[in-house]
Amino acid sequence: MAFAGLTAPISSTSSLDPTEALYVSTILEDAIDQLSILGGVMPQGNGKRAVNQSPADELLQILNGQKRLESCFDDVMSRRSDQLSAIGHVQEPIRAELKSLALSLERGTAVALNIKDTAQIADNMAKLQRDRGELQSLLEMTMDELDETCSFTSLSSTVESERRKKEQDERLERREKDSVTRVQDLHHELRDIQARTESKLQKKNEEIAFLKDQLQEKKAKTHVAETYLSKQTHLTVDISTRKQTGNEEELRRELEALQKRLQQEEQSHQEVKDRLTVLYDESSGKLEEWSNKYDADVMEKQEALDSLQIQKENDLLKLQALTEKYQKYNEVVEEEKKRREELRKQEEQRVREKLAVTKMQAWWRGAMVRHELGPYSKKKKKKKKGKGSGKKKKGKGSAKKKKKK
Repeated sequence: MAFAGLTAPISSTSSLDPTEALYVSTILEDAIDQLSILGGVMPQGNGKRAVNQSPADELLQILNGQKRLESCFDDVMSRRSDQLSAIGHVQEPIRAELKSLALSLERGTAVALNIKDTAQIADNMAKLQRDRGELQSLLEMTMDELDETCSFTSLSSTVESERRKKEQDERLERREKDSVTRVQDLHHELRDIQARTESKLQKKNEEIAFLKDQLQEKKAKTHVAETYLSKQTHLTVDISTRKQTGNEEELRRELEALQKRLQQEEQSHQEVKDRLTVLYDESSGKLEEWSNKYDADVMEKQEALDSLQIQKENDLLKLQALTEKYQKYNEVVEEEKKRREELRKQEEQRVREKLAVTKMQAWWRGAMVRHELGPYSKKKKKKKKGKGSGKKKKGKGSAKKKKKK
């Protein structure tokens, strides 16, 4: 219906006062009159299709057929992959079945699009007329309800049901779009597979033609080579027979010369053998002499080696003793160094203390001189004899007492 796009919920328990209900009823009556005029003006759709063969039903049947074809196509593709992994190529029946399924899928998609395009105008007009009639009847029922009860319960319930129906139609439409997209993707995939297969077949055919050309060329070369070799063999045999018949006398003379030479070689061989026997006997004696000398030298060197090992052990013992002695001396030297270092530090400390004492004494003498203390104080003037003599005596007595102490 025309008001199916409303998504805001309408309260079914809302009620109006009589004045508002009168206003709304007047507006609804005006809208009903306009819808009646629009229904008289709009052309009536002449339905040529049967009820059971509407475009939606036909599209649904075509989509079901497309799904079946897709399942068959998936089965054939799985068999094709199995054949490729098993024998390395695709047999002709599976290839023909793939082509027929692709053509069927393409034809089904084209028919669905044609049905959708041709039925779109008539279906739109019929749907518009149907929505107009339903809206008019709903507004009349709502106006009657407003006149009786001052409420619009039927309008809210109808809007809610139409909203749910629209959501269901949108879900169906999305599913239909997904199916069409899937079919188009399968078409693209099939075309890509066909293009790759055709390119592979073309490459294989080119390789086969090239190999056939190479085979023919090899056959021609082999035939020429065989002909040449047969001719060469015949000529070689002919030349050999001629040479053999012409050189038999020469070979006989060469045989006699070789026999004479063989006798000379045997004689020289015997002489060389005797000479080598004598040399062998002499070498055997020398070998025995040298072996004895070798044994004596080995024994001598072994004794020298044993003496050197004994000397090495003795030297190692001496080295160990000297190392221990060096360590002891080293410890003594280190202790002496430490003692001398302590003495040096004590001497330095004593010098520093003496210097500090000297400085303190010099400071004290300077302070006594500046402040005129002790022996550096100024001498007082002499007073009268009576008083002075008494004080001097007292001073001398106290000085004597101090000395005695």
